[in-house]
Amino acid sequence: FFALFLLCFTSVMYSQAIAFEPKQEGYVLQEPVKTDKLANSIRLALVTYDWMITEEQDGVIFAKYEKSNGLIVANIKISYDKKAYSIEYVDSKNLDVNLKKKVIHRNYVRWINNLNKVIYQNYLTQA
Repeated sequence: FFALFLLCFTSVMYSQAIAFEPKQEGYVLQEPVKTDKLANSIRLALVTYDWMITEEQDGVIFAKYEKSNGLIVANIKISYDKKAYSIEYVDSKNLDVNLKKKVIHRNYVRWINNLNKVIYQNYLTQA
């Protein structure tokens, strides 16, 4: 009985997965949004946190984050237009994601929250 209890307790204590929304809306920006300025703010935020831009299209930036020599990977899509921006989970490696349950490793949530905050700050402070 004690061994079973210890196993259950340990698995709960070391669970790293937490709830997340695969698509996170950005902070509210005063409209009309200057899309060139927003795109630059996004690029700057990505570079600040060591994300690699993998592809750019009109109104969309795809980025990848690697940690531990590629053992951990996160791919995101940032969409933006004249009204808003959003950060969307695309896929990952070794981040314990379960899209049906909407859970992922807690570090991913922290990375996206930091990225979102810096995108917003960059937009506000750019000339």
